[in-house]
Amino acid sequence: MEKNSSTDTEDSNINQGNLEENPFVPERWKTSPTGVYQDIMSQYPLPGGIKPFKQKTKEFGSSAPANFKILGDELSFNGISEDSAGFTPYGADETFFLNYDKKGYYYLKIEAWKAASEETKIVSLTPYAVKSTFQLFFGEEEGTTFFNIFDKGMNGDKSISKYVNKINTINKRQLEITDYGTAVVIRIGDKGKDFIKTGW
Repeated sequence: MEKNSSTDTEDSNINQGNLEENPFVPERWKTSPTGVYQDIMSQYPLPGGIKPFKQKTKEFGSSAPANFKILGDELSFNGISEDSAGFTPYGADETFFLNYDKKGYYYLKIEAWKAASEETKIVSLTPYAVKSTFQLFFGEEEGTTFFNIFDKGMNGDKSISKYVNKINTINKRQLEITDYGTAVVIRIGDKGKDFIKTGW
């Protein structure tokens, strides 16, 4: 399941600590809209001066449009609509995308997990965004526990296998992970509902 950014850049003399000179760190990542930040994970270092944003909302509600608005307002996701949102660390390529199917489930697609080069280190914001999203779906404690399992799987650990191509339930939401090789897809159901019966 390991996913690195596919972006390759030539070596440069960009000073990662000088955000004004770093074209790979968009202005929007310099200040959290909520004023709170996550702790840095040692396996996912970020450019100098950047801290991953943390949401203030404790958990998603039943309204998909309101949930996507939370992602935009609190975590700086972009392309927000009533049924979708994307996470774009820089440039135009989304590393993480979500949409909502009216059959009763969310479709999450991850196409890059961490930076493949020093210059594109900002791509490593992706696991932080995924962690916050899991916390919003499952609550902070259970979302963090699932993220830790998922993170290991994204780095090659086989313990994720119990969730791949199988229906599991976390905090009254069903989920299933599918690894397509070039992308990982997670389907997460509406809380308290059985999405197996929706014919997805």
